[in-house]
Amino acid sequence: MMRLPGRLLPMMLLVVSASCCPQKSATREKIYEGPTQTLSEVVADINRNNQRINTLWARGNFRAWFRDDRNAEQYVDGDCNLQYRKPQDLNLTGKDAVLGPIFQVGSNSERYWLLVKPKIDTLWWGRYANADADVSKMPIRPDLLLEVLGVGDINPDFRQQPLPVLKFNNDRDVYMITWHVMRPDRLVAQKEVWYDRQTKRPRLVNLFDDNGRIVLRAYLSNHKSIQSTDEASESRPTVATAYDLYFPESKAKIVLTLSEVRSTYNGFPKDFSFRFPGSSAAAKEIAIDEQQQSQR
Repeated sequence: MMRLPGRLLPMMLLVVSASCCPQKSATREKIYEGPTQTLSEVVADINRNNQRINTLWARGNFRAWFRDDRNAEQYVDGDCNLQYRKPQDLNLTGKDAVLGPIFQVGSNSERYWLLVKPKIDTLWWGRYANADADVSKMPIRPDLLLEVLGVGDINPDFRQQPLPVLKFNNDRDVYMITWHVMRPDRLVAQKEVWYDRQTKRPRLVNLFDDNGRIVLRAYLSNHKSIQSTDEASESRPTVATAYDLYFPESKAKIVLTLSEVRSTYNGFPKDFSFRFPGSSAAAKEIAIDEQQQSQR
């Protein structure tokens, strides 16, 4: 039997070992390294879509997780309806086939509110005129939902607050616009939106408090053209139809899937769509403005 030289054996073992157990080579994700646009160009593209959206009517389904004042979680799902009118009229409702109405998130020119039923059975509300109200007490804030719809117009005067700053993320192939506001002692980030480079459709919205903590994280996807009788299908503006919303402070979460999106439907939205439900709508009322709670 032929003997192998002593120094040859380790080399052969190394080759055999390498062939039996191939090492995975490090793979680099495909990133975009081509040309990008200026802030003015990106905003102009976004506004070309959003400026044609003055009203929305949509329906679909929802899944939601809420917590009451005892930190007990309530899970609900069912059908939802969304109505919106610029600049800040909003009515998002959800109902269960058996339990009936589950929640309503609303806003008009004067007030904003959140109504959650049946177990929590609470109405939170406040007035826009009171800028110092502690809105953190609301599990879901209507003013934040208005932001994540992604259909608002962007002020093209970049010297006005909130001040926009543009960044580009090569790995995600998105434009990242962060809006900042001046406080007495510092500049703080207020909102950041990720827009797809090619379509300028919003994919992610992060809203922050003054300490940089996220108060709402929203993933937006499955953008579709808004059904309308006023425009040809190929030129209609688009809006997201899938929303994954998370409110870290209250641990509330809502997942919306819109199956039908129109500019209007049978005359809706109208003034009646954005009427404040009134104190009798729930067993418990929390007036954010007055920092008080009344129990009936």
